Amino acid sequence: MNKYQYDAFGNTVEAVEKVHNRFRYAGEQYDQVTGQYYLRARFYNPVVGRFTQEDTYRGDGLNLYAYVSNNPVNYIDPSGYCAAKSNLFERGYNPKPGERSMTKAQWKEQYRKQRLEKPKAFGKYSTAIDDKVTVIEKQSLPEWMKPTFTDSEYRTVVTNEDIILYRVYGGKAKDTGAFVTTAPAGNRIQAKIDSALLPEWGGSKEFEAKILVPKGTVLNIGKIAPQTIKSTGTVLKGGDDQILLPQNWPKDWIIGSRSVPSA
Repeated sequence: MNKYQYDAFGNTVEAVEKVHNRFRYAGEQYDQVTGQYYLRARFYNPVVGRFTQEDTYRGDGLNLYAYVSNNPVNYIDPSGYCAAKSNLFERGYNPKPGERSMTKAQWKEQYRKQRLEKPKAFGKYSTAIDDKVTVIEKQSLPEWMKPTFTDSEYRTVVTNEDIILYRVYGGKAKDTGAFVTTAPAGNRIQAKIDSALLPEWGGSKEFEAKILVPKGTVLNIGKIAPQTIKSTGTVLKGGDDQILLPQNWPKDWIIGSRSVPSA
């Protein structure tokens, strides 16, 4: 039995191979000599996360070598020409050009599973947006990221409606960071504790962004895991909802900001 693990861009983290297999990351053909993937129209180099030939279509962005708009968690590129959503359930009945839609049977089965799971509470991993999202196939997050969720437990969801989320920022922490939560901060001290924001990360928690996440967005959600301040051994308990936004989400999702009270 062969076993492979990759990072988001397709670099091999672990490979156990008992039978030779030339199809690897995202089911694409791997060239062991060059370390690149053949995507039919072009070759893709996972080390740099770029194609080695430029895109022949110049109307899809300024970077003609970019792979899936630098978002390999949510997209694949089976043709070498354009990105396609990696999750069938997210594509639904109306996929973009080059994408394969869900069959009616697949959609019904996913919907049936969701209906069965919906009444079940997620226990201590429940969030305030559980009734506004649909659970879909779980995405594989980087190993370093999983422990930021309580017990490394998270689920991948797609939003059924527009959702308001919040992010404290300031200092080294930018307003467009990856992690947000479902409720506004009471004050900086409480945000530090409930969101387990370590001082060594350099965030000042001075400000809070209000973010409108549109319907149809794929998120990874759970609860914030505790963190320990290395210099003092103090444990920040966490426990707030933790929402991981898509990579490179657009700044125009931010619809407001405010100063967070110091105490």
